[in-house]
Order: sequence, then C-alpha cells, then structure tokens
Amino acid sequence: MIYHSKPSISNKEFEILENLFRNGQLAVGDEISKFEANLSNYVGVRYSAAVVNGTAALHLALLSLGIGEKSEVAIPNSACAALLNAVRMSGAKPVLIDTNSYDCNISVQSLKNKITSKTSCIIAPHHFGFPCKIEEINSFGIPVIEDCAQTIGAKISGKQVGSFSGISVFSFYATKVLTSIDGGMVLSNQKELIEDVKDRTYYGGKTDSKLRFNYKLNNVCAAIGNVQLAKLDEFILRRKKLYEFYDKNIISEKIEKLKAEPNCEPCFYRFVFKLKTPAKNFRERMESLGIACGDAVFFPLNRMLGEKDKGFSETVEWFENGVSIPLYPSLTGEEAEKVVEITNKVLKEI
Repeated sequence: MIYHSKPSISNKEFEILENLFRNGQLAVGDEISKFEANLSNYVGVRYSAAVVNGTAALHLALLSLGIGEKSEVAIPNSACAALLNAVRMSGAKPVLIDTNSYDCNISVQSLKNKITSKTSCIIAPHHFGFPCKIEEINSFGIPVIEDCAQTIGAKISGKQVGSFSGISVFSFYATKVLTSIDGGMVLSNQKELIEDVKDRTYYGGKTDSKLRFNYKLNNVCAAIGNVQLAKLDEFILRRKKLYEFYDKNIISEKIEKLKAEPNCEPCFYRFVFKLKTPAKNFRERMESLGIACGDAVFFPLNRMLGEKDKGFSETVEWFENGVSIPLYPSLTGEEAEKVVEITNKVLKEI
C-alpha cells in the first residue's frame, strides 16, 4: 500500500532525539527558543510563540485579539474542525463562508456577503499548500488570522505566507509540510500579542485569575522542528517535482485540478483534484489497487452544526467530488509512477 501521507524522517532526527534523552532536556530546553527564532527568521515576522499544536495556536491567537462571547468569527466551511473548535473555545460565534470552485480556499465574494458589524475576526487558511487571496481579505479592515497550517514555505509575490496579516498560525503535525511530531506556532510583528500568547501557554507559578492553559511546546518536539525547518526548502523542491510529474501525466476530462492564484508560489502540500461525479467509488477503487487517497474536505462544517447546505454549494461539491492522492518528499519515483498509472487506470474505469 502506498500511503496517502507520511512524514519524511532522516538520521538527523534520530540523533537529536538520542542527545536529548541522554541529557534529560525533554520538557524544557534551548530548542524551544531556537525554534521560535528560526521560524520567525524564515517567515520574516519578528515575534513568535511555540505551542503544543495548531488548534492551541488558533485558540490563543483568538484570545490575544480579544475575541470572546460577543464576537463573530468568519471561517471557511471547508476547513477542518480545528478552526470551528478554536472559535467555540474562545466563546465566539462561528460564521461559515463558502469556498472557491478552483482551489477550495475561502471565497472573498462569499465572505463579503457575510461580513456585518458583528464580525470581529476572519480566519483565512491557505489550503493544500496554495495561498488564498489574503491581501484582499486584509482589505476589509477586520483583524485576520492567517492560517498557514498547510502552507509553510509558500509565497505570494516572493513574500512568505504568514507575514501578511497582524497574526498568523502554523501547525507541525506528523503529516504536515514540516513536522515536529506535533506542535504549532503563533507569529506576529506586534510584541504585545505574542507576549499575551506566551503568558497563556503555562499557568505554573502565576497567582492571578487570567485564563491560561497547558499549551507550551516541549523541547523534544521543538528540536525535531528545528531539524525539519533546516530541510524545508529541500522538502518543497521535492514536493514541487512530484506535483509537476503528476500534473503532466495525470490527464483526464473527468477531473478539475487546483489552480493557483496569480503571483503565488505554492508549497505543494497536496495534489488535489475534483471529479465531475462523487469520488467515493474512485477512492475505494484506488485503495483496492494499493493507493490510499484522502478527501479534499473531510466534512462540511455547516453539516457538523446541523445547518442546511444552502449557500455552500462549492464546499459541498469539494466534499462529494474531491480527491487527494499521495504526495510527500519520501515518496519514491517508482511509487509516484505507480500512483500515476493506477490513477489514470481508475479514471478510465469510472
């Protein structure tokens, strides 16, 4: 079976783990501040706070902006439940926005139609490694959290994603572009926001009643993150090579591939396409032939909340017809050829 997702690990990760276990610096150590500084330098944003995962990063970013019970937060309907959960954890009301037909990113037109005087924040993810229209979203004059969980290393007009809004978040889960086993980061050029985030990541030794959490990243995960970050550009080049191989060799009138926005350089997190018919049979047939596939949208957030599909036609289409095939740096050339062969075979069958 060729897995849909797989971390790319080398001897360097094993070596750093052995060193940490020998010296006992597991929970606290220098690797955390190094990881924060290294990511800040890479993205081009001055301040950063390492946290335990991407959901924690979203939650703390919302709290640092003062988002609470009287707030409404706009999020794409196609996003994973982590966004929805973070908004609800902050006490705010989620407002769901439909997606684009060509890249599954948040639709600026749908967003424009949903913005009201109660809209306190917009969470704008870049999906599948393809940047969204973040500059247009910023133009509404509402605080924006730039969600780079799937898109570290991507660029817009030569500038790194994560540097376009007042605050940005990253995720380093095992199958992300860069992994720290698990982890997240909050970045901002506003020092007071990051100071607030850091203050909330640990409650030990503090005597006031401010709401805090056990969200601090441990030294082991930070160390893995540092090793991976040093290889990030190499990872992206490999992803790009695989993506271009797929794009050139998977040809069918039955699918619609992702389209990047002008002046954008994706980091090619996923190779996603949309069928003209429901994708369930395609995915099942692929798996029977040894190729694991994923969804484009796991489950529309409106359905999680018991809301009707009206106004979310593009998200629903991505949910029903979208497919993600294997793409990661450790995928071999032979495996990539097999993915292409089987994909084309199944596309002809359906």
